Order: sequence, then C-alpha cells, then structure tokens
Amino acid sequence: MGLLLSSLLWPLKGRNLPVVVLFVVIGLIVDELAWSLLAALLLLSGWHYKQLRLLIAWYRHSRASEPPDLVGVWDELMSFLRRSYRKQRRSINRLQKQTRRYHHIFEAIPNALVILKNNHNIVWFNEAAMRLLGIRHSDIGLPIEHFLRSPDFVDFLADPKEPVILKSPVDSAFTLNIQLFKLSKRQTLLMAEDISHAQRLDQMRRDFVANVSHELRTPLTVIHGYLEAMSDSAPDDGQRLYAWREALMLMGQQSQRMGHIIDDLLLLSQLDNHQLTYDEHLVDILPLVENLYDSLLPLAESKNIELRLIKAVTNCDCLYGSERELFSAFYNLITNAIRYTPENGVVILNCQLDYETGLIFSVEDNGIGIEADHIPRLTERFFRVDVGRSRELGGTGLGLAIVKHVLNRHSAELKIRSQPGKGSCFSCHFSADRLINLCEEDGLEAFPLAELNDP
Repeated sequence: MGLLLSSLLWPLKGRNLPVVVLFVVIGLIVDELAWSLLAALLLLSGWHYKQLRLLIAWYRHSRASEPPDLVGVWDELMSFLRRSYRKQRRSINRLQKQTRRYHHIFEAIPNALVILKNNHNIVWFNEAAMRLLGIRHSDIGLPIEHFLRSPDFVDFLADPKEPVILKSPVDSAFTLNIQLFKLSKRQTLLMAEDISHAQRLDQMRRDFVANVSHELRTPLTVIHGYLEAMSDSAPDDGQRLYAWREALMLMGQQSQRMGHIIDDLLLLSQLDNHQLTYDEHLVDILPLVENLYDSLLPLAESKNIELRLIKAVTNCDCLYGSERELFSAFYNLITNAIRYTPENGVVILNCQLDYETGLIFSVEDNGIGIEADHIPRLTERFFRVDVGRSRELGGTGLGLAIVKHVLNRHSAELKIRSQPGKGSCFSCHFSADRLINLCEEDGLEAFPLAELNDP
C-alpha cells in the first residue's frame, strides 16, 4: 500500500510539483477544486498507463535489451523484473547444460531406452532404440507393440515380472533382453539390451564342451575295454595277481568316473543347445518314483543306508513332462543324498500331490549337511563344497546343474534346506496346472496304495 501511495504521489515530487500546484490553484480560482483534482487524477492515470505500456512492451519483446526510461515505482518494478529475468536465464542455462549432459549420456548408452505411457505409447527414446528397435522420431505417440509384435512380448507387457528375450525387429542377428521399469504412475522405462555377443560366447562354450566330450568318449571307451580285457586275463600267481587286480580296479574306477563326467557334460550340452527333444506327455508319477526307489535300493544297501519311500499318490495321478528327464533329475538328487550320507543313515523319498498346490518330490537325508553360504552356488557346474571329499565319493559336480536345467524345462523350482551335521532336503516343486487325474477324466476308480515302503 505504501509503494502504491508512493507511486501515486510521485508526480508531486521534484519538477512535477509545480504542475500539480497549478491544478490546485486553478481549482481554487474557478471555485472548482474537485474538477481540478479529477483532471489531475486523469493526468496521473494516463501517465501510469504509459509507464505500464512501456514496461509490458519491454518484457514481451526485448528483455535482453536496454530497458525504457521509467519513473517511480515502475522503475523499481522493472529493476526487480530484470533481476528475476537474469536469475531465470542463469537457471535455464544450467538446466539446459544438465539436459544436454544427460542427453549425451543416454545417447552413449548401448542399450535401447524407451519411455512409455501407461497405454504403451512411445514418449521418448534414445539413439540405440533406433538401431535395435527401428523406432523413428515420427513414431512418437505410437504403441511399442507396432515394433515388437511377438506374442511373448505382448504377454510380457501384461506381466513384466521377468525379462523377455526376443530377436530384434531390425536385424534378427541381434538378440535382445527386454525389461520394464516403473518410472511413475503414468510412465515406464523399457530397456532392451543386446546380448548377441554374450550368447555367441555361451554357444562357443557349449560347443567346446560338446566337442571335448565327444573327443574324449572314443579313447576312453578303448581304454575301458582294454582294462576289462586285462582284468579277465590277469596272471594266476598270488602277489602279482593281487597287485595287478588292485591297479586295474583303481584304473577302472577312474575311467568309469570320467565316463560319468562325459555323460553328464553331453547331457548338459544337449539341454543347453535344446538338442534333446522335449517330448512332453503324461508321465505316471507312481511307477516313476517306485522305479527310482527300486533302482537305487541296492546302492543304499551297499552303504548300510535305509532308503524310505513315502508316496501320497495313486495310480491315476499323472504329470505333463518328459519321463526321461524327470528320471534323470530325481536320480541325481537321490544318488547325491546316498553319496553324502554316512553308513547307518536314512534317506527319505517323499512324493506329495495336491491338485490345488501342485506336486512336490523331495529327497531328505541325515547326512553331513551344507553351510548356508554354499547353497546358492550348488547348481553351478563343477561347484563343490569340499572338492577332495566329492572326488573321493565319486561325484561329477554336474548333477545339480542337470537337475536345475530339467526343472526349468518343466517350469518347476528346486528348493534346498540344509543344516551342517544334520542333513539336507532337496525338493522339486511342480505347478498344479501340470497335473491330471486320469481316473476323473476316464471315470475310473483309484485303488489304495501303501503309504510307506521300507527296504
């Protein structure tokens, strides 16, 4: 209010004072003081209007140029606006520099980055998105599905919990690992990483394993054959016979162990390269677990280990999958349990089925157990908690890697519980949508089965 009053009274100051006094004197002479004051007010209003027009014209068109010659509060206001303008320009310049810096960073990133609205329309993208996804500036506002038309990608957009791997729509030589990240309630960031080089290296590794395994197979077969022949034709005299047979036995054990390693390497290589046809069909669960039990009972008995089978399944329960692969995975789990359980120990095979929660096949032992720090690495190839002990017991270091591969192909999960000195439990969890009851399908009746088999 004081500033406004000062502005209104500004013409009364300095050289403008005689003009104002003149209006007052004229008003007193003609006895029309009110009209004189009104005329003075109109004059002041016109003057303020002119000052305002000059200020607006300067602010709209030429803030960077020299300001007009204003008086009073208008000069103060203009000075304030100039200071604000300069401060704003400095802030804008800093922001533009940061924006350019971020722009250069985003353009230098080799991964394709695309910002999407909630309806999946494109808002922004970097240069890598042009190279890997084929997006152009004219495509802003279009749905990302126009560029990635794979059904797997459409499913991924609906449920982006896990990354999806797709071929680039620009060049099929590029393989992309695509992920989605939430930026805000209305926007998400799509990132596509080119994993072609990593895949080629992985393929080279798998090819190397497969080739080495095949190359080792032939000479090993020859060695093993000659060892058997020499064992059958060993000399008959006492001490030499004992030494010869002992040496041949050790050589035979090592050649068999190498054979097991090669077999496991070949199986893993075939699983990696998808060379094994995934022959999915209905697998009878009960015969599968009973066959495993019967096959491995002699091995358990040879170590004085009690092998138990608990089964909550019937002759009607089936699982969609590959019987050969399931047998291999379960076989590896059971042999591991027997191998690492001391004499007079117990290994329990437990098969529990529920058509709402799924199938759980577990192998539990009271063996040496595993430290918690080692559990996350158990499915790595050739990883051993105790290298010397594993080799002594005949393990290849590949069994759990095979189990993991097989379960992944069956959309199943491996869970591990263990306590050092108390034992371990390895359980395979299959989803309920892979189960079917043939008796309900065909109108048959399931017959009761024993719940526990003891050796």
